[in-house]
Amino acid sequence: MKKLLTLLVVPALLAPALSVAANRFEEKDFKLDPYLEHYKRIVIAGVNKIARERPECANSLDPKSLEHYGGTPDDPEFQVTCGEGEHAVHPRFTKTDVTGDPASDIPLDEQTN
Repeated sequence: MKKLLTLLVVPALLAPALSVAANRFEEKDFKLDPYLEHYKRIVIAGVNKIARERPECANSLDPKSLEHYGGTPDDPEFQVTCGEGEHAVHPRFTKTDVTGDPASDIPLDEQTN
């Protein structure tokens, strides 16, 4: 009986954590200049990926801090800020990190096989 109760309770407790892992940032959360506007789908997917995969960014990621960091014209690199002050980190991602292919403009999480 305890195992059954555990199987019923644990998913209910994890549901809020799993919903945080979903894409939580949308276009309205960003300050997109004309350059970033061109890569809108990629930067939104990339920031959501960082929020999901980097524990230190789960609750402290600032989508308005997004900026073009470098890379190449075919594979630009972007950076965001998580945290504040001396504890801030600046994770980066490239177009290829998000799409799997620098020639693609479709994030991996939107691709269907």
